[in-house]
Amino acid sequence: MDAEGDGTGPSEGDKQGEGGDQAVGEGHGEGVKQEQEVKEEEGAGEQGKGGGGDTEMAEGGGEGGDQGGGQREEEDVPPSLDTVLAGELLRDVIRAKASPEALLEWMGTRGVEAAVGEGPRGSVKVLMRALLAAGSKSPTHLNVALERYATSLRELLSR
Repeated sequence: MDAEGDGTGPSEGDKQGEGGDQAVGEGHGEGVKQEQEVKEEEGAGEQGKGGGGDTEMAEGGGEGGDQGGGQREEEDVPPSLDTVLAGELLRDVIRAKASPEALLEWMGTRGVEAAVGEGPRGSVKVLMRALLAAGSKSPTHLNVALERYATSLRELLSR
């Protein structure tokens, strides 16, 4: 609602993008005009890329992306034996809500102590990984899992 000639709004030349530069001397006006065109093109490109500061991050983020590549390589590393056994224990025993005695029997038949190679400590490690995984949904899930298999845990810790 600004009047065009009162100085409060953009002039007619500003609206068109080129007319305002014509008042400046010819040699200087061309440089200013080209500079404004470059700025306008950069501004349009930055808007499509999420803003001025993010443009360099998006384009120059190759260095940070290389770090992410290192993480992808770690995913290719096979899980350790105790992790695999904890997953099997979780699947076969804990989610099946088997008794604490059945859990100890399962661990004995699988030879968890010998397989992990850490003696009784290895069995505790496998059981705790499985219980923590089972209880990862909520504190209540963890409490139920620990209460259900507390006797098995005590038995393994007493060895």
